Amino acid sequence: MTNLLVTAFIYQAERCIKPFEYYLEYSTKLLDLKIQKVAFIDISVINHFHTNEYTIIVPITKDDLHYLEYNSINGVITDNPTKDSADYFRIQLNKVKFMERAIKMLPGYSNYTWLDFGIYHIFEPFQEISMDIANKYYESIRIAGCRWYHPDYSNNNIFWFFCGGILGGPKESIHKLSQYQDSVISELGGLTWEVNIWFRIYQKYPELFDRYPVDTHSFDMIKEY
Repeated sequence: MTNLLVTAFIYQAERCIKPFEYYLEYSTKLLDLKIQKVAFIDISVINHFHTNEYTIIVPITKDDLHYLEYNSINGVITDNPTKDSADYFRIQLNKVKFMERAIKMLPGYSNYTWLDFGIYHIFEPFQEISMDIANKYYESIRIAGCRWYHPDYSNNNIFWFFCGGILGGPKESIHKLSQYQDSVISELGGLTWEVNIWFRIYQKYPELFDRYPVDTHSFDMIKEY
C-alpha cells in the first residue's frame, strides 16, 4: 500500500444535530476499512472507538487545533449559524494539519489521503469505499470539485468549487497547501469554510491541484478519486 488514510473527529455536542450514536455508526464503517489509517479522536469520546491492525487512534483535544486565535470572518452568510461557526470552520481547516501530523508520524508513505470521519452518511448503504484507494498515487492535491457551482465567489458564502470530503497527495503538496492556507487565513484575519480558502489558493496556484468534477457530495467523490 502506498497511501495512508487520515481522518479525525472532534465532538461538539452543542453543535451536532444528530445523536452521538449516528456519528459512531458511520465512523465505525470507516475505521473498519482494511486500509492503513490514522484517526485523530477527541479524547472525551475515544473509548467508544476501537483500534485494529489497520488503524492507529491518536487522542486529541480542541486545544490541539490550529487557528485558535482566530474567529469567523465578519459577515458570514449561512442558514445554519449553529453549525457554521468559528469552531466548525476551525475543525474543517485542520484537515490539512492532521495530514501533516500523520506525515510526521508515518513518513514512509508516498501519498496521504484525507477522508471525512462521517463520510459514509452521504452514501447509499450498499456503496462501499474501494480498497483501490490504498494504492492511489497523485503528484498534486487530488480533490473532488463540485460540477455545479455559482460563478461569483464571496468569502462570506460557502463556495462549492471544491468538495471537502476527500483530498490527498504527496507530502510536498500537502505541506504547500498547509502553508498557503496559513497565509490566506492571516490575510483574511479570520476563518471561513475550508473550500473557500482552498479556492483562493487555487486562484493563485492552480498547478497545486488535480481537481475532478463530481455531482455535489455524491459517491463519485470516492469512485473517481
